[in-house]
Amino acid sequence: MDNQINELGLIDYTDALQCKIAFDCLIRPSFDRLNELTRQEVKKSLGYLVENPTYFPDLIEDRLLLCGVPFIAFRLFLSELWNTLFPLEDTSDYKPENYKIKNKPLALNQYSFSQPESESLQDRLNELYKKLLNR
Repeated sequence: MDNQINELGLIDYTDALQCKIAFDCLIRPSFDRLNELTRQEVKKSLGYLVENPTYFPDLIEDRLLLCGVPFIAFRLFLSELWNTLFPLEDTSDYKPENYKIKNKPLALNQYSFSQPESESLQDRLNELYKKLLNR
């Protein structure tokens, strides 16, 4: 557990490249396993947060801080996450005048995976550590 904390502590969330490396190593593998319906729900939620940053405090501020993302990096973090998961799409469909959301995160039973996990979290953290050191 201490190694995991150390590896996550190496990430500078104010650096777009480091965010992308972290997303590719830690988030992309799990996202790619989601079924299409779950991916669309994640897309809606993330698009809304990118376009409506005033909702950070109510929805995810405490979670981002818990993950070590400083307040000044929230917008960059979410924008880079969007660009990593949906590189060819923009977020304009999720502006407040175009989109309404309920303040309700996806429940665990709403996440559905279409593939089994191919590597452990520790393997992904090790990969992240190597990439950050070689940067």
